[in-house]
Amino acid sequence: MGDWARGWTRVGQTGPIQHYGRIWEAERELEELSIIDSWNEDDSWPSINKPLFNGPDAKRFDTKLVKLDDLGYGAFGRVEKVSYGTVCLARKRITRRRGFTIDDLRKESLTMQKLDHRHVVKLIATYAPRTHELCLLIWPAAICNLSTLLEDIEFLRLEEGDREDIIERLDALDIKDLSAIEPSSEDQLLHSTTKCPLEFLRNTIGCIARAMAYCHQNDVRHLDIKPSNILLKADRVYLADFGVSRDVSGQDQTMTEGVPGTERWRAPELYADNGSSMQLSDIYSLGLVFLNIATVLYNVRLADFDAALKYPSRNTQEEQLHEREKKLNSHLEKLTSHALVTPPFMFTYEGQETVRPRPVVNLVARMITPNPKHRLHAYKIDEKLSMLGGIHQIYHGECCKRPISWVEDKWDKKLTTLTSLRKENDRLKQKINELEGRDRTYELRLEHERKGHEQAVTILQKNDSSSKASPSALVTFLSTSPARAESIPAPETGRIPTPPKRYNPQGVNRISNIAIAKLYKHVTPSRSETPHLNRDQSSTDSSMSSSVFSRHSLETISTPLQGSPALDRNPLPVDSEKVPSWGQLPKQTHPRQRDSRVATPEPPPLSLEPSSPAFSIPSAMSSPRTLRSEI
Repeated sequence: MGDWARGWTRVGQTGPIQHYGRIWEAERELEELSIIDSWNEDDSWPSINKPLFNGPDAKRFDTKLVKLDDLGYGAFGRVEKVSYGTVCLARKRITRRRGFTIDDLRKESLTMQKLDHRHVVKLIATYAPRTHELCLLIWPAAICNLSTLLEDIEFLRLEEGDREDIIERLDALDIKDLSAIEPSSEDQLLHSTTKCPLEFLRNTIGCIARAMAYCHQNDVRHLDIKPSNILLKADRVYLADFGVSRDVSGQDQTMTEGVPGTERWRAPELYADNGSSMQLSDIYSLGLVFLNIATVLYNVRLADFDAALKYPSRNTQEEQLHEREKKLNSHLEKLTSHALVTPPFMFTYEGQETVRPRPVVNLVARMITPNPKHRLHAYKIDEKLSMLGGIHQIYHGECCKRPISWVEDKWDKKLTTLTSLRKENDRLKQKINELEGRDRTYELRLEHERKGHEQAVTILQKNDSSSKASPSALVTFLSTSPARAESIPAPETGRIPTPPKRYNPQGVNRISNIAIAKLYKHVTPSRSETPHLNRDQSSTDSSMSSSVFSRHSLETISTPLQGSPALDRNPLPVDSEKVPSWGQLPKQTHPRQRDSRVATPEPPPLSLEPSSPAFSIPSAMSSPRTLRSEI
């Protein structure tokens, strides 16, 4: 009877179920791991738990391995695909470097011994067939690395490269649906149940993040993350090449000597001399790997990504890093615009909270930020990818997808937080509206006060300009009143004019229409009703007061009229430099004698005829015995 491969169906059996090849691959892996465990009991097997095999024993063992293919060349040696019995392995030949011994190389390689994860390769044996060479046997043997797959997808899009060789590798990876990258291909499987290349790449992102989180939780830093160190098999991805990895358990998780890794994928802080976090340096390199994958996912040329990592060699190191950062930001912006027109992200955008799948551009930007403190840790990146992948978690393979209950709990927390933030936002919005209303009110008040102040200044300026433009009232007064002119001395520069001893009553008419300020001065009371006492009246308090005020009656200066509240109703143009203001005391010309000047306002030029020649306002105001009735 025939079999399924030849189109025959056995009686009583059905055809292969969906994903049959993947189930068979998983069963095959379990079988190989069981065989490897049995080898550890063989004395001729160079297990990592035994002393290093070298000399003739190592050479004999090396000849038992059958070389199948060359897998590539690394920074420290070449990698070959070999078989031992029925198990395929990867043999990595490492040439001893200057300053290192074979034991040193073996000790570095044993870092992988403490890692046991489905997405991390396993070191199962070490031996030294020659004095300058160390061989590592690693399981499993991959079909290709991530860098090769990215190039194959672009070659198919551009119709370049060896198509047959590319299709063969994709078939080995169980990638047979090429409709996403070759819409016009005749051999595409429209109803294929296998993965397409883009789906495989999306699943790779989450699985690598899960492997990196596992390494960091076990205090292992890879220090050389790049696409060529990520190995691929059918429905499997492995983190490999821990040649420069560090076990930092019980140590300070920073490094200050040497610059590990590949320059193209190296974090910028590794060039500094003040030390850096190796864990966060791994995140930067991982972010560049994700950026490389996103370039292919969102249909952008790999040449653009390569150009973003290049910089002129003639520049200084600081200038090179600054130039690369600027180019990477520009490339991220380009990916953002392409991602929004690429299925299944056509109905989403960065920052949107939705159960639909969202692009990873924003997450990648946080991973490759120049400041290590702003980068996310590996476990946070893994959780973010689960949320960005939507309900179906498209960024994780079936092996790493979290339970639906985990996603539900995350979304419940998000919705609860969103509800509380919405209430707080409404409260703050109301508070802001109140404060803005108060600000508007204060602004209106200030504007009104400002306008009022401007109007007052304008009025004062007009009054000042009009008073300066009009002829001097003092000149008019002196020209029309010769007697007054004789009594008032001419003003002198730098000296206050001395008032005359006598006052001409003809000047009363100048202020006849002005209300006199009602001021009270010291007046000696009448003695007519005072009873007669048998004592000297001159010695009494009242008589003494009377005599004192009598002696100083001429020395008492009347209150100046300029600035008087009573004169505010009818202001007169007065020279402020000659006449003292209201409430201003005159200067003393002698320590014991007051200046008997009288402040006389200048008369208005309207009325020049005297109204009462027998009465003088200045004399009446200057005498302390003058009563209001007499005025």
